[in-house]
Amino acid sequence: MARSVQGDLALQLPLQVALLATFGCASAPPAAPAHVDTTPVSHTDNAALELAQRLVYSFGYDHLPQVAQLNFRYVFESGDEAVFTATHHWDLAGHRDRVVWRDPDGHRYDALLDLQTGVAHGYVDEREAEGDLQDVLSSKAQQRFSVDTYYLALPMRLFDPESHLIHGGEGRLDGRTVEILEVHPDAPRAPVLRLYVDPEGLRVHRSEVAIDGHPEQLRGASWDAYRPVGPLLLAHEHRLDSRGHRMVLEEASALPSVDHQIMTPEPQAAR
Repeated sequence: MARSVQGDLALQLPLQVALLATFGCASAPPAAPAHVDTTPVSHTDNAALELAQRLVYSFGYDHLPQVAQLNFRYVFESGDEAVFTATHHWDLAGHRDRVVWRDPDGHRYDALLDLQTGVAHGYVDEREAEGDLQDVLSSKAQQRFSVDTYYLALPMRLFDPESHLIHGGEGRLDGRTVEILEVHPDAPRAPVLRLYVDPEGLRVHRSEVAIDGHPEQLRGASWDAYRPVGPLLLAHEHRLDSRGHRMVLEEASALPSVDHQIMTPEPQAAR
């Protein structure tokens, strides 16, 4: 049975952004509407909460409800070669994502994914996806959305109600002082997210995911090439710890209304 992609990722971005307004920051936007669940993140220390608030505001995510659609191309590079690309049209208002990509065998996928049900409609090459082929398309589209939006959605994980924040003190990273912000899921043995933050410029310079007691499983990435996209400030490059691998955000734009003309999947043109 298909399941909600947004639920799995704890995305629900506009709602989680609205939670920020209830935490008492002096520079916070207007208070959240009464229907929004304003329960604070559990067991969070004040220093961690303040840093998380400042960080999310600096990225412009308090303006995310003004963004109806995010368009971008995700590129995965190995060395100097682009080995994979996927184009996304993420309809935040309608909880949908249209994603187009080719697999290593050259098959073209064009899917419109419902982020609440996990079901995708669209095409694989020139074939309309029905039955088992639709199940395949839905599964692959869910994976693409989860992977390709990981860093875009990461700041919102700071306010996942099923986790808590810990301020890890100061450290040094590439010759500069950073503050360490940790997100600890309440579930036992779940991976811990660690962010290395410039406390003055309010930029994440590195993120890590670690499992307590298993340092060999630590995975990290840099956050580089910050540029504005509409009201948001996004890192456009992430260099992975795995040697020579890089994730790049290209052709990113934020629209105040949905461009419905580009939300319809199309079959591959006949050769």
